[in-house]
This record gives sequence, structure tokens and C-alpha cells, in this order.
Amino acid sequence: KNYVVTAIGDRAFSDCVSLEEINIPGNCQHIGVDAFKGCGNILRLVIEDGTTPLQFSYNYEIPYDYESQTVSQIDTLPHPRGQFEDSKISYLYIGRDVLYPEPQYSEVETGYIRCFPFGRCRFVVGAYQGYSHEGPQLLSLEFGNYVTEIPEHLFSNGTIKNNVIFPENLKSIGESAFCALPNTEIVFPETLESIASNAFEDLSSMQKLYLPPSLKTIGSGAFGNCKSLKELYIQGNIERYNKNSPYYNEICYISDSENGVDLTLS
Repeated sequence: KNYVVTAIGDRAFSDCVSLEEINIPGNCQHIGVDAFKGCGNILRLVIEDGTTPLQFSYNYEIPYDYESQTVSQIDTLPHPRGQFEDSKISYLYIGRDVLYPEPQYSEVETGYIRCFPFGRCRFVVGAYQGYSHEGPQLLSLEFGNYVTEIPEHLFSNGTIKNNVIFPENLKSIGESAFCALPNTEIVFPETLESIASNAFEDLSSMQKLYLPPSLKTIGSGAFGNCKSLKELYIQGNIERYNKNSPYYNEICYISDSENGVDLTLS
């Protein structure tokens, strides 16, 4: 008899140190708490194609390194970590949309921690905020065409070695989604509608950028500090800006005179 896997339970594969490869089937909708905690030798993760999003959870029980944190309220926060933070994933295939767990709030609601699946956490305590842990060091990242949204901080502060091709049905890219892509040229699909703030900040290799006519909004600094950018091609109208303004300075934080950017409108 064939069984359909719709969820992976809490602690299902916790501390399976011999686990090196995971294929999460397209019918699986949820990964439980600590499901892959301690699986430090996972090298290959495939989230198979599917029309239903995959909901991540947190790992717990491993405290963070807060050497530089002086705010006492941090002790009232739970200590979650990203679902695959313990792993050494070098190949990742994302075949459909993924969802993050809700932020974890302190007992007195003075702050929260939000962790992202592949290793980085954002914590806010009162007026203090910052990040802990480095992002993923991926050799290869691929997207399937069922992916319509790339969520915030998916690969912020990490390194991806291959040129990334964006899925043909992509509609939105979240805040600070990428860092250190090696692409010298980025072409988005003509389904893309929004790019959030700082989504591609610090891409030092990117020289050409093509924005499709479907694009409606771009967040400030979406391509901030992309110092090698020489050509920016924009089609259609972008709601936040008008064609007569030098809005590429706002999204790139660079000036025409400093970097020789060519703005082509059609």
C-alpha cells in the first residue's frame, strides 16, 4: 500500500547524524518542531514540486551566543533556531512556496525572535535589534516553477555559488531575500510584481539588471550597494516612482556620475 506523506512530525529525525539527503514530497504541508535538529551532515535538500506551500517550524533547546547582548530581557525569550541550521546543505532545490513560523515573543512581550529556515535569526528586544548566526553557504540553489513568492531573509547573509535562475511564475521577492549571488546579470520573469527593500543588497558581481513590465513596486535600496551595476533596464510603470525621476538612485543607492549607470526605459 502506498502512503501519502502530508506532514513530518515533531522530532521525527532528530539527531540522525547519518542523514545526508532529504526529499520532502510535494504533498507534505508541514515540518514539525525539532524534526531535523542535530542532523549536522545533511548535504542535499529537495523540496519537491507541489501546489501546496510547505510550513516550516523551529528547532529549540539550543541557546544562542549572546556575548554582545546586554539587554536583560533577552532571558525571557525562547531560544528557537532555524529548521535546518544544524545542517551543512550544499544543494537546495525549492519546488514550491515555503512559509515561516510565527515570531516567538517574550513572556512580557517586550521583544521577539524570528528564525529563518537556513540559519539566520532576527531578534528584537525593546530598542535593541540584530541578527545571530551566519546565513547558508550553498554551492547550488535551484527554484521550481511552482514557486510564486520568495520570502524575506531566505538567504540573507549567506553565500550562493551558482547563478540563480528565477522561476517563471514568480510574483514577489521579500525583504533582504538574497545576499552574495554570483550573477553578473539578472533577468526576472514577466510575472514579477514586487521586490521588497534590500532584497538584493550588496550583490557585488551584478553588472546588468532587467526589470519586467509586470513590476509594480520596488522597495527602497532593493539593489543597494550593487557597485558593479552598469546597466539598468526598466519596462512599464512602477507605482512608487515616475519615469522622470532618477529612481534608480533610490533603489540602487548609487548616482549616475559615480557609477555610469545607463537607464533605458521602454
